Amino acid sequence: MPWSLRRIFLAASVPVVLEPRQALFHAGDRGDGCYLLRRGSAKAAVVARDGQARLLAVFGPGALIGELALVDD
Repeated sequence: MPWSLRRIFLAASVPVVLEPRQALFHAGDRGDGCYLLRRGSAKAAVVARDGQARLLAVFGPGALIGELALVDD
């Protein structure tokens, strides 16, 4: 990504700090943001019909989260 475009994104960004186990968003939420994980880790999980949580992915620093919802509802 060119630096000129990166500067635009950085200027429009707002930091979000989450507590451990706090959800960033849930399935079905409006896709209105893209998040860059700067430190720590995050997981993507869904709750199956049997009530069990199913781990889909684990993200680390540098990961983009939620970007697909901006493109495809």
